[in-house]
Amino acid sequence: MAKTIYPRLLPHVEYSITEDGRSLMPIVRMLEQWENGFRPKMIRILKEEGDKF
Repeated sequence: MAKTIYPRLLPHVEYSITEDGRSLMPIVRMLEQWENGFRPKMIRILKEEGDKF
């Protein structure tokens, strides 16, 4: 990730993804697919854990 700071009275910062960051996108997409399939189980786990407190 690249960060550009513009020195002003009201600070202005912009972030942009670098080529190295873009190279991680296939992994991020795979994690997203996994999470979408795991979400129902996680909801059940959280509900069960909530009942213990």
